[in-house]
Amino acid sequence: MIAGTFVRALPGWVLWLALAALVAASAGWGYTRGLSADRAERDRIVSEFAEFRERVAAEGRQAQARAAAEITRKEAINEQTHTAYGVALDRLRALHTADRLRLSAGPARTGVSAMPADAPPADRADAAAADAGPDPGGDAAAETQGSLTERCQAATLQCAWLQHWIDEQAAVVP
Repeated sequence: MIAGTFVRALPGWVLWLALAALVAASAGWGYTRGLSADRAERDRIVSEFAEFRERVAAEGRQAQARAAAEITRKEAINEQTHTAYGVALDRLRALHTADRLRLSAGPARTGVSAMPADAPPADRADAAAADAGPDPGGDAAAETQGSLTERCQAATLQCAWLQHWIDEQAAVVP
């Protein structure tokens, strides 16, 4: 009762001023609560983004490490295959050379005539064969020397090691 009497005793503009102050205080309180809620939301988003960024960076470092390991393994396969192919090709050439030496140092044929033994066959013709194809040049030109059988054996060996290299490279799982 006293409050109602007191309120009626005040001029109208004071009532409106008090009501406006009450509304302003309420709005200010809501605004500050909204600001703190927005700030909390912004802080949450920033922290989630920082965690995401760290996670992506860690995954990137792991992917780089895996890629480096894969590259190292593939390079090792390349070196091993290159070395093994070179050794196999050298052995094949040594066998061909030994075979040529064996043929040229073969025993003389015995016969009724006093003719000397046959001369060893020439290693190759002076001129290239008509169907030899274009000159490969470079190191391949050195590998094309020899008989057709020797060249086929060298090409087969090369294909076998190429297949081995392909199988080894395919076995490296990214």
